Amino acid sequence: MHALFRTFIIVWGALILVGVTIGPIFHALMTNLIWSNTRLGEHRIECNMSPLGLIWISFGNFVMTIVTLGLFYPWAMVRLARFQMESVRLLPASDLQEFEASEPEAVGAIGEEAASIFDFDIAL
Repeated sequence: MHALFRTFIIVWGALILVGVTIGPIFHALMTNLIWSNTRLGEHRIECNMSPLGLIWISFGNFVMTIVTLGLFYPWAMVRLARFQMESVRLLPASDLQEFEASEPEAVGAIGEEAASIFDFDIAL
């Protein structure tokens, strides 16, 4: 029984370590890759999310959520969202007022509705 408890603690600790280190690194690199290759017409979107910064935020959020018995969780989510939003910026190629004034393309909702019928999640 003692060995089973010790194994459980080791596995639980390893999962937390992976969730606080490798998970944020992967998330930061994938977010940088996706957003840095996104275009809006001729305008570019740039993302420079620091993996170490995300690890720091994740670790701090985890510790504070444990210490406050879960009461910090809403602030942790706001803190994480703020960090993510501060790392994304729009690099306009021209005046944004011209872009806003341009006529939008006629886009149908058939594709999205067809995806929702089959329960596909098509989101960036």
